[in-house]
Amino acid sequence: MISTLIALVFAIVISFTKYYHWMFLVVLIPVIVNIYLSMKRNKNN
Repeated sequence: MISTLIALVFAIVISFTKYYHWMFLVVLIPVIVNIYLSMKRNKNN
């Protein structure tokens, strides 16, 4: 789980440096949704 978060942070940083801010948001929104859903799933289990 922690390694996944680290990978996500790296992907976000790379996206932020490579692309424009709106591209960063396009990447960030689904990442936040995925983290939120996985947290909900972990709480349910």
